[in-house]
Amino acid sequence: MTVHRRPEVAILSTGDEVLPIEATPAPYQIRNSNAYSLAAQVLRAGGEPRILP
Repeated sequence: MTVHRRPEVAILSTGDEVLPIEATPAPYQIRNSNAYSLAAQVLRAGGEPRILP
C-alpha cells in the first residue's frame, strides 16, 4: 500500500480592496470571503488549506 501526505494548498488573496473577514468594508472594499470558500473546497478534495495573511 502506497501512502501519500495530504497536499497543502496556500490561499493568498491580493488587492487593496480586500479586507479581513472581521473588518467593516468601505463602499469600495470587500471582505476576504472567497479565501474561506476556497479553503472549504480544498478540504473537500482532501487537501490542507493554508489561508495566508
